[in-house]
Amino acid sequence: MKKYGVNADFIPSKFDSKSFVEEILPKLDKSSKVLMLRAKLGNDNLPNGLKTAGIEFSDIPIYDTIIDYRRSFELNKEIKKFDYVVVASASAARALCEMIEDKSALFKQSGIYRACDHKGS
Repeated sequence: MKKYGVNADFIPSKFDSKSFVEEILPKLDKSSKVLMLRAKLGNDNLPNGLKTAGIEFSDIPIYDTIIDYRRSFELNKEIKKFDYVVVASASAARALCEMIEDKSALFKQSGIYRACDHKGS
């Protein structure tokens, strides 16, 4: 952001919405106004936290995450060759769960299998 002349006033210790809410709320007060620019599929932790705290905000989804199903064959072929799978975001985890053909054979004992079967947020 510095490259574009923007300095961050706040950087959370962890890059997840729960930590963000917990760490930003003490820095805000009832007169604060927050503009949230985020993914269309973002979770509700931040807006719910701001609403509960009585902070005025506007939530604008500025990008959408889509799944590239063209990579499905490659994913299902390559995933069998590896011991570990790293997903870098909730959107990547959702894409993996949608695209993987044989979840039970690959992830029966792993957190990924449970995450793919989880019906919550």
